[in-house]
Amino acid sequence: GAFIGASSGAMSYEGIGAQIDAAKKDGELKAVILDLNSPGGEATGMFAVAQKVRELAAIKPVIAMVNDVAASAAYGIASGATEIVISPTSFVGSIGVVMVHMDHSGELKKKGVKPTILQRGANKTHGNPFGPLSNDANAALNEMMTVLYDQFLGAVALGRGDRLTADAARSTEASIFVGQQAIDAGVADRIGTFDDVLAELQTKAHSGATTEKV
Repeated sequence: GAFIGASSGAMSYEGIGAQIDAAKKDGELKAVILDLNSPGGEATGMFAVAQKVRELAAIKPVIAMVNDVAASAAYGIASGATEIVISPTSFVGSIGVVMVHMDHSGELKKKGVKPTILQRGANKTHGNPFGPLSNDANAALNEMMTVLYDQFLGAVALGRGDRLTADAARSTEASIFVGQQAIDAGVADRIGTFDDVLAELQTKAHSGATTEKV
């Protein structure tokens, strides 16, 4: 179930991680392009993949090519690359976290349905959809979001360094930047195309005595 890209065009965190691991082990491969087009995803799987990207970038150049969206968790992955290249219309950023609670109690009441929750552990059902969010649950979920947000900012800072510190990333307030705006904000590095990046890397790879892979 992890490798869903063959039929749908989508790719899981596990699938991306496996490709990065393979690229890391391939001694003939001298550079890597991350071809990104995603509005983001779940927070929990992103950090491990972003770390894999940083570890790969420490060994060989990794270019994150944004065609044409790398937002939220997708940006977290891109931030670990050596360089982030975007198009003039790429959407980049959204360095933040979001959680939604749906209170369906009114809908259930109209249908004549009244759930009874049996639990052990006072916090077990925090955020359940069968009633309003309690003060305790609200506080607990907000604390969880703060932890994830701080980790996200830290991961971006580890990848971007002085180009986008944790404080600078926080100051974006999860904004999405388009094209040159992203470069001005330190969220991306330059404008280019996939073909341009591929040609540049292949030219460098073939400049030596042996043919090397990109």
